[in-house]
Amino acid sequence: MLAGEVEKRVKDTLSFIEEKLKRIDSHIQEDDKDSAVYWLFTVYENVVEAIQDIKDNRKDFQQIKNHMMKINILKLNTGDKYAECLEKLNKAKNIGAYGNYADERYSAPITDEDVKLCFENAKELLEKLKEMLKKGSVQ
Repeated sequence: MLAGEVEKRVKDTLSFIEEKLKRIDSHIQEDDKDSAVYWLFTVYENVVEAIQDIKDNRKDFQQIKNHMMKINILKLNTGDKYAECLEKLNKAKNIGAYGNYADERYSAPITDEDVKLCFENAKELLEKLKEMLKKGSVQ
């Protein structure tokens, strides 16, 4: 059973994600890839935080600051394809925010198809998160 505070935080996160997915869809339709990437990255980060919140079931929220830890949490609890999207979105976001680095560990372009795929995967993640909330666990 999830603590009341955890359940409320996760429900708030679900609402935030649903709202952002609508906005992302319009960004994709308008061919505004930079905005779509930014908001998709935000959605994926919020999914990771919510998964960890459900796992920990703590009254106090613990923000995850390490990006590799976020990728690993996503990979362990949902699957590789979602973690790969988070990594692609992070690298694409870095190009838009900081310019194109020579080092591909930190930035890389993302294709329109990847953006659409990550959007579809984000919708799947939303459903997975709803199931986790319903069960009260990530397993």
